[in-house]
Amino acid sequence: MLHAGFLIHDDIIDNAPTRRNRTSWFLVQKQAGRGLIAVNDGLHLILTAKLLLHHLFSSNGTAAVGYLKLLQLFDEVSYRTCWGQSLDFECAKTVADDSSTEPLPLDSFTRSNLNEITVWKTGFYTFYLPVACGMAIAGISDETSYSVASHILLKLGLYFQAQDDYLDCFGDVAVTGKIGTDMSDGKCSWPIVECLAQASPEQLKVIQLNYGRRDPVAQAAVREVYAQLHLPQVFADYETQMRTEIMKDIMEWALPDVSVTGRAQQLFSEVTDRIFRRTN
Repeated sequence: MLHAGFLIHDDIIDNAPTRRNRTSWFLVQKQAGRGLIAVNDGLHLILTAKLLLHHLFSSNGTAAVGYLKLLQLFDEVSYRTCWGQSLDFECAKTVADDSSTEPLPLDSFTRSNLNEITVWKTGFYTFYLPVACGMAIAGISDETSYSVASHILLKLGLYFQAQDDYLDCFGDVAVTGKIGTDMSDGKCSWPIVECLAQASPEQLKVIQLNYGRRDPVAQAAVREVYAQLHLPQVFADYETQMRTEIMKDIMEWALPDVSVTGRAQQLFSEVTDRIFRRTN
């Protein structure tokens, strides 16, 4: 529910027309003459997720194992995700009019900004929260265990978001189920950050005059620069490197209970393998 609520709001912010090969929920509501009621729908889902926690644990009260930790996790992660959305919005750069010849400022498209957006907007609620909830219910209270788990899970989040960014630009819409909007929305995403790290002065000028525009010709010019820099191969190498790093971190992680450590390592490894080179 939390995930669904955040995705509804994400589509509203990005004005994304589709989600998983279907019309985005906010557009469904808008086309039905209900305006922006989807804002309320998303909030309803987010709050209902927390309300369910209260109902599930109410019979045991605050003495239930992990109850207070779960509430803390949901509040903290919701807070961080909202901040991540704000950072994502603030770092985006677009031109007021596609006919403008004013160069687009590129100063916000940095790797540090990208990593911060990803960790806050995606990493915490997509990867850290589900595992941390399981740890809380299992009665794990050692904060060091949560800290080490978050290191692995947030790195998975970085990898997962980089895949999303790549697929937004290079993915097959029939497979991803989502029309890419990062380029036209001027988002701080993996392709543009990697591009700026490698581009020549001439290529930077092309990016400045064409990124953040809805004009298909302008977007084609950006894609041409991406092709010149061989970004698909760069991304393939990045995927291999990230998988190696994540697997190393997983194998080095340990909980006080050896048997639990083994099961946790297996879970993290399976998640990593499942998303490696995904296409949607």
